[in-house]
Amino acid sequence: MAKKTRIEICNSCLDDFPYKELYIVNRVMHRAVGESSGFYRTTYCEECIKDTSTYHSIFTEPKSKK
Repeated sequence: MAKKTRIEICNSCLDDFPYKELYIVNRVMHRAVGESSGFYRTTYCEECIKDTSTYHSIFTEPKSKK
């Protein structure tokens, strides 16, 4: 039996992608409040990673980077 591909959602554009094609980024918690209480990690696709104003830093790059 063949292995199933793990599918995740880009948390910026909300499209489906294979997990190996996604970046994991650090985002600031409670962005609307002036004092942030830390960061959380979420997935971003290749297109959304270009908008650097929506995340703090890149945690990991895709495993199957072209």
